[in-house]
Amino acid sequence: MSLLKTILGRSSAQPAKTAGHQIKECRFAVVDVETTGLYPLRYDRVVEIAVISMAGDGTMVKEYATLVNPERDIGPTSIHGIQASDVTDAPTFKDIAGDVMACMSGSIVVAHNVQFDIDFLAAEFARLQIELPIIPSVCTLNLASTTNIRAVNRKLMSCCSALGIPCDEMHTALGDARATAELLFALMKIRKCETLEDVGCFHEPFPASLFANLEPSGRSLLRAAAAQNREKKHEYLSQLIEKTPLPTSIFAMALDNPRATISYLDLLDRVLEDRYVSESEAQDLVETAKRWGMSSNDIRDAHVGYLRTLSATALADGHVSKSEMADLLAVAKWLGLEPRLVEEALASPATSAAVTRRPLAGKSVCFTGELRCCLSGEPISRALA
Repeated sequence: MSLLKTILGRSSAQPAKTAGHQIKECRFAVVDVETTGLYPLRYDRVVEIAVISMAGDGTMVKEYATLVNPERDIGPTSIHGIQASDVTDAPTFKDIAGDVMACMSGSIVVAHNVQFDIDFLAAEFARLQIELPIIPSVCTLNLASTTNIRAVNRKLMSCCSALGIPCDEMHTALGDARATAELLFALMKIRKCETLEDVGCFHEPFPASLFANLEPSGRSLLRAAAAQNREKKHEYLSQLIEKTPLPTSIFAMALDNPRATISYLDLLDRVLEDRYVSESEAQDLVETAKRWGMSSNDIRDAHVGYLRTLSATALADGHVSKSEMADLLAVAKWLGLEPRLVEEALASPATSAAVTRRPLAGKSVCFTGELRCCLSGEPISRALA
């Protein structure tokens, strides 16, 4: 069954109509998704999701949020603020499907423009061959549009501002979900809502056992943790790249076009500084290399030489840690090289020779330039150095 048919076929499993459920007896799952684009039925995916479980009296029960690896490029970073390297270690939607469903089970789903979020959820579950029923939901966009709150427009930030609700971390899934949760209960108070029908919901909550076979994984990666990881990885890889000399073997491998190869390797350095190569960047690299007269074999040889030299630099201190190995394997992946080439590069005699330590005892050292460092608060003299 196609993705479109799977999603459009959701009406075959509709939840029962409500029987005047009191809001205070209900539980709400406030959802927000950040996505690669606007069209889940084509190719756009979820890159971040937050689900906040709220009791009917407005008490927050629990929060769940995570970045999601969309298994494609991440779309407009300028909108959601997520960088490609943020999601490389994030779980896929398949990994967290059980966690999302656990948060929604037994609840009414709430979002600002809820149909948008529901469409993306349905599309993600459809990719896992899971057909969602019609989702019982409340739309704060619709509620705000039919409530006189003197907002400039009906966007989430405008509605929250009109009601004095803090709008921190907008365009993050968790920030938007928190704002939507506060907006929901503020609007229900203004409208004096008592039943689900009063908020435009006419279906029973999700049965808690609807997708009991989906086990929560407990996995999540928040933006702050991703940014911290990115900084550590960026710092290590960028330093490694800065310390890596241009592979001398490249000249032997690319005698036909050494100038283009040197230019290509410099471009590769810049692309790899964020430890990620997007599909568009990869295409641009190949097109640029071919425009500069490099063949496919020239490009692969350049990549192999680059990886070997990078590996030798990583081994310069005599040890390659797990995180360093992960970075080298990531570079190999982005370069389209087999993982075994990393092991081969680290084990090669050329690499070992490059890191052989030479004894300094009895050697003369010449210091040039101005000494500006201090030791224990005192300037280091040339004699002390």
